[in-house]
Amino acid sequence: MKTKTIPWILSVILLIVIIGQHVYYTNKPTKTIPVTDSVIMKPDSIPYSVTVPAPYPVFKDTGSAWIQIIRTDIDTFAIIRDYLIKNYYHRVFKDDSSALVIVDDTVSMNRLHKAKFTFMNRRAERVSHEIKIYPDRLFLGGSVNTNLKKVGLGINATYVHDKSAYSVEWDFINKTYQVGYGFNILRK
Repeated sequence: MKTKTIPWILSVILLIVIIGQHVYYTNKPTKTIPVTDSVIMKPDSIPYSVTVPAPYPVFKDTGSAWIQIIRTDIDTFAIIRDYLIKNYYHRVFKDDSSALVIVDDTVSMNRLHKAKFTFMNRRAERVSHEIKIYPDRLFLGGSVNTNLKKVGLGINATYVHDKSAYSVEWDFINKTYQVGYGFNILRK
């Protein structure tokens, strides 16, 4: 076998191994561990207010109409005054040590014009999140290196465990070996 065909054969073998590892490792699920921090979120000091737009009436046909005439004295001015005046409604749904929930409504001309929702959390809460643990991985690849006098071509294997990486490289042109260790400096 010629020495020029050996790198090509190794390259094809490495390509097949890399594609196989991609298929194998992309199907491995990550593990998640729920963790509760010692950090406690303080209760809200400022209430949050949200203005809700006024609803619009929707006509619904009931299929029948019934008109009943009642003979009585009617105060027309009182009816018009009640129709045109703005009425404010202040409803407190909850006001205790855990939360404050208030709804303020403005009603005029027999319609709701504005609603304001106010909420304030008064209870301290612990923050919980999940930590993802990735499975151990093995990477196989090729390498080209030089030291300005000689050019080398080789294969390498890298094993990633937790936050550390271990690697071994063999340069088959220069007949040298190299062992390496890497770690994550960002710790994320």
